[in-house]
Amino acid sequence: MTVIAVFGSAFNPPHLGHMDVVRQCLSHVDQVLIVPSARHPFGKKWPLLTSA
Repeated sequence: MTVIAVFGSAFNPPHLGHMDVVRQCLSHVDQVLIVPSARHPFGKKWPLLTSA
């Protein structure tokens, strides 16, 4: 059976801490689904990053 973790965050901006969470999860599960959120969980209103 494949074990999958779901990692949701605003990722705004993405940083090394996010990657560390993914690496730690991968030591316990087979896959990590990364789910970006357009809303900050504490109601902060930040402009979304645009692609270059």
